[in-house]
Amino acid sequence: MVQKVYAGEDVSVSDQHSQYSIATNLDNVKIVASINSSMPSGTQLKINLASGRASSVGDVDISAALVPVDVVTGIGRGSDRDQSIRYTFVAGSGVGGIDRDERLVTLTLTD
Repeated sequence: MVQKVYAGEDVSVSDQHSQYSIATNLDNVKIVASINSSMPSGTQLKINLASGRASSVGDVDISAALVPVDVVTGIGRGSDRDQSIRYTFVAGSGVGGIDRDERLVTLTLTD
């Protein structure tokens, strides 16, 4: 995807090609997300997990979530299959060039 960017504008790019499925025999569990290394200054990484059986927290900024943060809450017994995950990367207008880099996002089902 090519996006035309003008000087002084924020840039936002989203990807919704990932999915998750869960199964649990417990009530009131949640999914938390964390990242292995903070995002560069002036940038953000947001995650949004859909859920057909619980409450999605919506867009969650995980840019510095070295400690897990809630992304889906109130999950009950049963399964939730083929739910979408949307990642959104945002670079502020003051950010110059950014070197290519990687981050590892960990999703955990927990109580």
